[in-house]
Amino acid sequence: MTQNILKTKNKNIPIIILAGGKSRRMGTDKALLPFRDFNTLVEFQYHKFKDFFDEVFISWKNEKVSFGAKSIFDAKSEISAPILALSTIFHKLKSKYIIVVSVDTPFFGINEIEKLLKAIENNDYDAVIPKTENGIEPLTAIYNRSILKKIDEMVEKKNYKLKTLIEDIKPIFVEFKEQKPFTNLNYFKEYHSLKEVF
Repeated sequence: MTQNILKTKNKNIPIIILAGGKSRRMGTDKALLPFRDFNTLVEFQYHKFKDFFDEVFISWKNEKVSFGAKSIFDAKSEISAPILALSTIFHKLKSKYIIVVSVDTPFFGINEIEKLLKAIENNDYDAVIPKTENGIEPLTAIYNRSILKKIDEMVEKKNYKLKTLIEDIKPIFVEFKEQKPFTNLNYFKEYHSLKEVF
């Protein structure tokens, strides 16, 4: 398990595991698939972060499995979109920054978060988003409450495209050479080949 390298001052930034997707490509809810020594992938993600942060939440449509984690339920349960999750999270929580991690990125961990947090030590960005040779990774990122007005405007217009949000705010993109931390478990082939690798 990754060593705790987080600065104490950052422990009060809440981390939210995004588990409200439809898992269309997987064909079954990936958040509920067994992973490592845990009954579900969402439990694996939760336990990976719970000792490093004061608060760890699960963002989803409904509580699919109960294991003691705090939940944040999307305001519109019929629509699956990260924009809606971000809106609900910021309205529920009062912190200036939030860290979001997609449930299907089990290799994204404390080292990557620490690198993102360094970007806001002396600066105030709307978002801190990883960037690899494959592009940006907005579902493993840090977001600032400053974007809430823009998000609410988008939701009002039923525009749920995360790309639109990122184009309209002022993020900083943090370069990562390794792609592995951002590997998504989208298909059963990937899941079976990677679930025992860490």
